[in-house]
Amino acid sequence: MSDEVFGAQRPKAAARKARSEKQKKENGNKMNVQLKTFSIPACGSEMMEEYINKFLRSKRVLDIEKHFSPESGGYWTFCIEYMDAESNTGAQQNSKPQKDPTEGLSDVQKQRYERYREIRKDLAKQFNVPHYLVFNNEELAAIAQLDHVGPETQKIDGVAPQRLKDYLQYFYTKDEPKDATATMQPNGEDMPF
Repeated sequence: MSDEVFGAQRPKAAARKARSEKQKKENGNKMNVQLKTFSIPACGSEMMEEYINKFLRSKRVLDIEKHFSPESGGYWTFCIEYMDAESNTGAQQNSKPQKDPTEGLSDVQKQRYERYREIRKDLAKQFNVPHYLVFNNEELAAIAQLDHVGPETQKIDGVAPQRLKDYLQYFYTKDEPKDATATMQPNGEDMPF
């Protein structure tokens, strides 16, 4: 990366690099430092922003350099220096086992949850995004607990309004029988996959 592009970031980057080198020495040079570059449009990129934020939360970020380019309507480019979360010292020993998202759900809600997982899988493939960007397992479990999902469903704890707007329509339900097994499509039409 040239100094002209990221010139304003150089003092911070030098300090971060010095900290990174110090951490490498302290950890016996066992750090697995990697780089990842993202480019996102300046406007209308909520889904990509959420993907980047999720990526950042899952990694130990050492340095971020950013650049704005006005071409093609404008876009931001981020170069992220990071380590995998499991590369952190003691991360594996301190990690908690994953909680089963279906714990505490009734049988009907568990069936609904499994059906929603299939819908999520198809949506992820259709929109070419990771499945957890549609809804993660905990969010799907929260949706499965609702007796009815429709246009009036405006809020689900922990779910951004934009994702509700983009994806919740595929989970709309009619008045379901207690043992509902059909997969729901937008507008509540029953259609098996």
